[in-house]
Amino acid sequence: MAHMSTPGWFGAFLSATTIAIIVGSPVSDQHSRGRIHRPIRTSEPLLVPGRVSRVYLTPDQLRRLHFKPTIGSIQLSEGHEAKFNCSIDIPDARLDPAILWVKNGQELEGNVQVVINELQTTTDGVTTLLSTVSIVHVQRADSGEYRCRLSINSRTFQSQPITIEVEGLPTFIHQPEDRNVTRSKSFTLSCEAVGPPDPVQIRWLRDGLPDSDFHNSPSSYSVSGVDKYIQFSCEAYNSKGVTTSREANINIKVLPGPVSNITVTERQSNKFLLSWSPGHDGFSPITTCLIRVREVSRRKGEVMTIRFINVTVPSFQSEVPGLKAMTWYNLSVSCSNEVGGSPVTMWIQSNTIEGGVAISLSPKCDSTDE
Repeated sequence: MAHMSTPGWFGAFLSATTIAIIVGSPVSDQHSRGRIHRPIRTSEPLLVPGRVSRVYLTPDQLRRLHFKPTIGSIQLSEGHEAKFNCSIDIPDARLDPAILWVKNGQELEGNVQVVINELQTTTDGVTTLLSTVSIVHVQRADSGEYRCRLSINSRTFQSQPITIEVEGLPTFIHQPEDRNVTRSKSFTLSCEAVGPPDPVQIRWLRDGLPDSDFHNSPSSYSVSGVDKYIQFSCEAYNSKGVTTSREANINIKVLPGPVSNITVTERQSNKFLLSWSPGHDGFSPITTCLIRVREVSRRKGEVMTIRFINVTVPSFQSEVPGLKAMTWYNLSVSCSNEVGGSPVTMWIQSNTIEGGVAISLSPKCDSTDE
């Protein structure tokens, strides 16, 4: 007896009784804070993954997809709360996209100050996404252009910008700088501060006291010349109040301080290696030092010639060549900046050694006025 095959009706039975599996959609980390998930749907279960193709919107649906109009700009003072949102309708409830916020083109992430909440509802097969940003105690750094972004079917949709403008006291973007100046020579200082709100006006202070009228920012301030240490600063005013800059220290260039720690670090039969420590530079770079070398006289009243060796610095050491073997010498050093030379140090004494020997240990050198 032949048996009747049943693949047709058995396959139809399996298709009609496909097992439905309900799955939760993953939520990206940056939107996990405060997100309200949509209720699990039981009337339209998702099929087992792999048995249905991905959901795509039609070209016409994609053309009509856009974020709803929202507020274009917000002005508020520092310390207040800023709250703004964007929303969009998705015409297919099977899609589960997430809104991404960007600020000035960079992804905005939630933190203690910035909280992102997302609400998702479904009505008649249309899913509405509403994303809200709350910034607690806004600061100047929160100013900028905010947008929502959404990716569907490999296309990215972007909302119109929401511009946040945070008003407060003037903010300095350039403050007066320390200067080292030549006595009685004129110089110029500059200062710049910005709002919002604008305009910002600048007033200059000399040693803490007003020294000018008000000028629009940025401001340059010409000083005819000073002959002693002094400080300048500037005040920036707008409708919110006043901000004071740092104080710029104005130093007068003077002669360098005396050289110290003159030491013969190596002795040979025909030269020394000499090192020293410069004094204060007098608010002008030390560029040269002068070594004075004089042979110690062997007879009372004998006048010995002083030889000068110019050294470009740094570093503050130099060879002293052209010496006689087994002879005592006086040495002193002074250093110069653009103003002039430091005081000449007292003589120190050291002696060369016999030929063919080098001594690197620094000898004890006694100062002498000879």
